[in-house]
Amino acid sequence: MFPCKQNHPGRLTLYLCILMAIGIFPANLYANPFLHRQGTQIVDGRGRPVRLRGVMVEGWLQWNGSLWSAGLTSETKIRARIEEMIGPEDAGRFQQAVYDEFITEADFLKMNELGFNAARIAFNHTILEDDNRPFVYKQRGWELLDRAIAWGERHDIYIILDLHSAPGGQSDVFVSDPDAEKLWETEQNIERTVALWKAIANRYKDKRIIAGYDLLNEPHFDELVPVYERIIKGVREVDNRHMVIISAGGIASSDFSMFDGLLDENSAFAFHTYNFLGSDTREDRIMEYMQFGKEHSVPILNTEFGAHSVEWTGQVVNHYETHDVVGWIFWPWKRVPSFDAEGFSALVEITGGGDSWEKTRKYIGSLFGFGRPDKEQALRGLRAFLDASRIENCRVNQDTLRALFPD
Repeated sequence: MFPCKQNHPGRLTLYLCILMAIGIFPANLYANPFLHRQGTQIVDGRGRPVRLRGVMVEGWLQWNGSLWSAGLTSETKIRARIEEMIGPEDAGRFQQAVYDEFITEADFLKMNELGFNAARIAFNHTILEDDNRPFVYKQRGWELLDRAIAWGERHDIYIILDLHSAPGGQSDVFVSDPDAEKLWETEQNIERTVALWKAIANRYKDKRIIAGYDLLNEPHFDELVPVYERIIKGVREVDNRHMVIISAGGIASSDFSMFDGLLDENSAFAFHTYNFLGSDTREDRIMEYMQFGKEHSVPILNTEFGAHSVEWTGQVVNHYETHDVVGWIFWPWKRVPSFDAEGFSALVEITGGGDSWEKTRKYIGSLFGFGRPDKEQALRGLRAFLDASRIENCRVNQDTLRALFPD
């Protein structure tokens, strides 16, 4: 509460009001100390505008075959193919090795060195909750999220926690790792999602390095707003200070039409920008999103863009900066290059791995499961992939970096 609005302020309060009025004492002393919404801006605890310029950390706590040059493959399918090659026990060991080695503190140090101030951490609900044990959360999953948050604190990287795959999956596409019964098709899946976010918010309610809770990545179903409202209600029961990020609906978070205003006073709306079939930078859509932000006095940010040429990437970033999009997240932080660099630029490139990895990744992404390597070859390939993915063994694409930071 602002102290000067008391009906009969005491002497100390009156002095504070006078000092605030003449600029000696900060008027926002009692404001939210975390990043939060202030009109169309995101501001820090002192009321200073903050622009987020970050990277998408995927392939770590949420697997995606395209990052490993293993086709358009969901995490569930990746795990199944790996089990076919090396068995369930060794597949489980590999999964834990990915959690321990694919992203380390050195990645966050490198993000800072390259000029980024944010990381959107994509995670599958399964790191915290097994589908056969709903509402029971795993300590190992908390440790992984704790680790990312601690690295962010040490290296000045704001963390956006991104539920990339909710129970059941929030769309039919592979990136949400959908189940037979989707998020919106069963009451229990919705209840699990609400409870999961409430648990996350309760655990991290005091962490200032968290920029916001990105509630659902690329949701694509009709009754989206009521589900958002239920998740937000759960979060606000334990945490009133962190921003909630509302991703647009439609294909690849491109449609704001289901929203007619704020769902929460401390929120931002997010969109994604992709164009796999041409070179249009979608500036007209960006202008529509910004008009929505002005009409409803809410910050608009991009939480995923990329998968295109260096030239396209630079043009899109210029649109964001020119039109006052309050933040952008480049997809992804690192991946195995699988396309011509001119047509699909990477930022941090995972190279190497050798013949065993080539055969292993091709089998993971194979539509019909042809060309399966034997167990020993697959084990060598997976180990070689993990070694190649360590940041010290990766290559930063300087052309992509210059497109993101042209100055």
